[in-house]
Amino acid sequence: MKKGKEGEVNLPAIILSVFAVLTVFLGVYVYFALNGPDYTAIYIQRLSEGIIQNPISELQLEEDASLENKSLSDIIHIEGIEEKIDLGKLEDKSINYMSVKLYLYNLHNIPLTNNNPRIQVYLDNTPYSVEVIKGEIYIKKQEIPNPDVIIRTTMDEVAKIVDNPEYAKGSLNSGKSSVEIVADNLTLLLKGYAKIYSKILELGE
Repeated sequence: MKKGKEGEVNLPAIILSVFAVLTVFLGVYVYFALNGPDYTAIYIQRLSEGIIQNPISELQLEEDASLENKSLSDIIHIEGIEEKIDLGKLEDKSINYMSVKLYLYNLHNIPLTNNNPRIQVYLDNTPYSVEVIKGEIYIKKQEIPNPDVIIRTTMDEVAKIVDNPEYAKGSLNSGKSSVEIVADNLTLLLKGYAKIYSKILELGE
């Protein structure tokens, strides 16, 4: 310990030293919280290599089957392919593909914790959870306690977003999809939601 001329402990110097260390630690913590890993290049490669595919394109719908004027369910019925489709898998793949196109893979845990990003999605009232762990997106058909965000939408809206990610902003503005914030602002900031939301707002501009 630092001592004065008379051997007394120099408390101001100790306090300043501790404060300096804490300031540096806090600065580093905030930096890594606000600048998490960017997995965009990895996902661009996965998309280009076909590892991740557009599930709507996989349905091989007719070229004039526009999702702008018809619902996905109507198009499937018109083309008579209901029996060929596993609706559960289509929903799962669509949510995953939408999550990729909306950059959710860049969400991250709060530094020094296992508090990962967790989103509850209600797709036509069917619950799905989306959890992001180190850039990987995990989809499960389930309800989860205390999600960060709750998204309510329909398969038709997801299909449109999958077909054209720029539609996401329009879906929110029209009220056909909604986002309910559950976590506090600090948690959302530390997990990277602010950057993701800004990207969504930029779509279609």
